[in-house]
Amino acid sequence: MKKYIFALSMAFACVFSAQASLVFENAVVRTTPPGQANTAAYMTIKNTSNKDIHLTKVSSDESIKTEFHTHNWENGMAKMQKLASLTIPANQSVELKSGGMHLMLFKLNPGWQKEHCVIFMLHDKDNNAYKVMAEIKDITSSKHSDHSHH
Repeated sequence: MKKYIFALSMAFACVFSAQASLVFENAVVRTTPPGQANTAAYMTIKNTSNKDIHLTKVSSDESIKTEFHTHNWENGMAKMQKLASLTIPANQSVELKSGGMHLMLFKLNPGWQKEHCVIFMLHDKDNNAYKVMAEIKDITSSKHSDHSHH
C-alpha cells in the first residue's frame, strides 16, 4: 500500500512540476463573425526548465478539433500548415501569433462565444498535461486582424 501511495504522490508531483515548467501568458481566442466555424488562439509560452519541451497534442472544450499551425509563404501568398508538434526551447519563450505559429480551432461548438474563456489541454511527449484558460476577445482591430482567412 505504501508503494502505491508513493507512486501516486510522485505522479502528482510530476504533473505539478511539468505545469510549473511552462508559463502561459496573454492567452486569447479570436471571436468570429456569425456562422464561421473556425478560429485561432494566440499566447506566449515560456519554458522555465533546462530542457526543451515538445508539445505533441492540443484539445479545447469549445471545438471538435484543435491543432498546432503555422504560416508558410509560397509565391507571395501565406499558406497555413499543420504542425505535428510545437517545441518550446529550454529557458526560452515561443509566441503564438497571427501570421506565425498559432492554435487552430475547427468546428466550434454552437454558442461558444457566450463563454468567457476557452480551456485548452496541451500534452507533451512525456505525457505531461498543461491546462490553459484563454480569454475570448474581439481582436479584429488589433495586430491579429490579418488572420481573417481562417
